[in-house]
Amino acid sequence: VHILHRAMHYVDCVLLASALASNATLTSVSLRDSGVAADDCKVLAQALEVNAKLSFVDLAGNKIDGAGCIPLAKALEMNKALTSIILDENSIGNAGAVALGKALEVNSTLTVVKLRDNQIGMEGGEALGNALRKNTTVCEIDLGNNEIGEEGSTVLFDALAANGTVTSLRIDGNNISDAGGTALGKALQTNCALAAVHLSDNCICDG
Repeated sequence: VHILHRAMHYVDCVLLASALASNATLTSVSLRDSGVAADDCKVLAQALEVNAKLSFVDLAGNKIDGAGCIPLAKALEMNKALTSIILDENSIGNAGAVALGKALEVNSTLTVVKLRDNQIGMEGGEALGNALRKNTTVCEIDLGNNEIGEEGSTVLFDALAANGTVTSLRIDGNNISDAGGTALGKALQTNCALAAVHLSDNCICDG
C-alpha cells in the first residue's frame, strides 16, 4: 500500500490499521508526506503489534513527534516481522529516540532504521548508542541532520566498537567535532563490520 502526498485523516488511519491487523498478504506500507500525527500513530501501532506480515513501513515527512513515536516504538518491541522502518523528516526528538532505543534493545528483526531530520539531541543519540550494544540485527542506520553532538556521538561510536552488525551509518550534519572523530577512530580499531560512515557537515578536522 502506497499513499504518498495525500492527507490522511484519523478515520483513514483507523480503517487502515484495522485492515493491517488482520493482513496476511501485504508486506509494504508507505504513508510518506501524508500528515500522519500522534493520534494516528497510536492506532497504527496497535496494528503493528499484531501484524505478522509487514516487512517495510515508511512514515517519512509526517507530523510525528515524541508522543507519536512512543507507541510505535512499543509496537516494535513486540513486532516480529518488520525489517525496515523509515521515520525521516519528522520531529520525534529525544523522547522518540529514547523509546526507539529501548525497542531496539529487544527487537530481533529490524535491519534498516532511518531517523534523518528528527531533532534528535544528545540524550537520543546516547539511547540509540546504548541500544546498539545489545542489538544484533540492525545493519543500516541513518541519523543525519540531527543534533546529536559530541557527547551523544561519542556514546554511539563507543557502542560500535563492540557491534558486529551495523555496516552503514549516516551521521552527517550533527555538530560532531574532533573528540567524536577520535571515538570513531578508536571504535574502528575493533569493529570489523562497518563498511560506510557518512560524516559530512560536521566539525571534524582533517589533521
